[in-house]
Amino acid sequence: MKNSEDLRTSMPNLGRPRNVFQDLFGRTDDKSLNDSLMKYKEIKMIYKKTGIKPVYLFWALIICLVFILFGFFESELTYIIATLYPLYISIKTLQNGDREDIKQWLVYWVVYSVFINLESVFGFLLQYIMFYSFFKIIFLLILYLPQYNGALWIYEKLLKDAFIKYESHIYEFGMNVVKKITEENKKNN
Repeated sequence: MKNSEDLRTSMPNLGRPRNVFQDLFGRTDDKSLNDSLMKYKEIKMIYKKTGIKPVYLFWALIICLVFILFGFFESELTYIIATLYPLYISIKTLQNGDREDIKQWLVYWVVYSVFINLESVFGFLLQYIMFYSFFKIIFLLILYLPQYNGALWIYEKLLKDAFIKYESHIYEFGMNVVKKITEENKKNN
């Protein structure tokens, strides 16, 4: 029977701890991971627009996913992911004044507002869907990432026609709400 030293030399990975990251990506340092991530055009685009190194975005995404999957700060992280980048890009777009970009981000905020309002109404049902926060984040990313333009698609296919069809009802409902609030305010004063 071989002693433990012979076993370690015949099976090199047995004597040292395995690096899961190295197994997955074949790299262990941040620089080579950063170089690997820069091969993707989406990541390059985000890097050019924000100046944040891809490796930091990667680690932030991994941490966020772990937190969301285990239920830590899932609603806070979801709101940060849903609003931080769109807010930054919306401000930059307003400064630059490009009409198409302004339309894209205005449409995003409209679709996001509709989504949040629907979620507030049906949230009690949605909480029973397994990994709902994870799917919600994927949906929100599809809404605002330029390669998908999900918000524009939803607006053009669903919201635009519905708004035109029900615009007078929406306006009337809003005016009734304002009227009732004003009357209640007068009664209380």
